[in-house]
Formats: sequence, structure tokens, C-alpha cells
Amino acid sequence: ILSNPYGMWRNARLAAWGGGAVAAFLALLSVYLWQRRRSVRQISLARNALQEANAQLERRVAQRTDELRLTNAELVSEMHERQVAQDELLQAGKLAVLGQMSAGISHEINQPLTALRALAKNTSKLLSAGRMEDVHENLNAISEVTERMGSITAQLKSFARKSPGEYQA
Repeated sequence: ILSNPYGMWRNARLAAWGGGAVAAFLALLSVYLWQRRRSVRQISLARNALQEANAQLERRVAQRTDELRLTNAELVSEMHERQVAQDELLQAGKLAVLGQMSAGISHEINQPLTALRALAKNTSKLLSAGRMEDVHENLNAISEVTERMGSITAQLKSFARKSPGEYQA
């Protein structure tokens, strides 16, 4: 009983310090593992959220691309319809001009033909009556009318021909 307790106290202190150090190490280790698990979970959640956002963005891009393709196809279709309508309007304009031209041409040629018919009937009657001088006048008038018709048709022919498009200074 009277022995020196100093060695025992020292051993007890060392054991307490060792136990405290092990407990502190285990506490730090558990805090580290808890923090690591928490950060790994946060990284996993962030990765999943990023993948979901990326997938959603890809879906939106694909949807928008489909909408743009559809809009582009509609625009191409409208352009084609406009081109067809424009061609039809151009053709209608050409036909209208052609109708006006044919009316004018018909009028210009009909007058000399009517004069020729009247002169021919008149010449026949004059020939039957023996009025040769009047017959010569009618034949000269017929010749002039045919020349006029020739000039009208010559103008139409020159209008219908394609010009070479030569440059003139």
C-alpha cells in the first residue's frame, strides 16, 4: 500500500492520452468520412442534375430544329406557290397583250380587206360597163391597198423576230 503510485499514475496518464488520441483520431476519421460521403453525394446529385439539364436541352434543341425544318419546308412551299402564281400572272399578262394586239391587227388588216373587196366588186361592174379608165384607177387603188397590207405584215414579222441585240453607241 505504501508503494510509490507515480508509475501507475504515469501509466494511467499515458493510457488516457493514448485513448484520447485514438478517440480523437476515430472522431476525425468519422467526420472526414461523413464529409466525404456528403461531398460525393452532392457531386452525384450535381452530376445527375447536369445530365438532366443536358438531356432537357438536347430535347429542346431537337424540338426547335424540327420546328425550324417544318417552317423552312413551309417557306419553300410558299416560295414555290408564289413562283407558280407569278408565272401564271405573267402568262395571263402575255395573253392579255396578245388579245389586244390581235384586236389591233385584226382592225388594221380588216380595213384594207374591206377596201379590196369593194374595189374588186366595183372594178368588175366597171369592166362590165366598159369604163376602162376607172378600171385602171381601181386596179391602182387595189395595188396600193395590197402594199399597205404588205407593210403591216412586214412590221408584224419584224416585231416577231428576235433581234440580235447588237450594241449601238
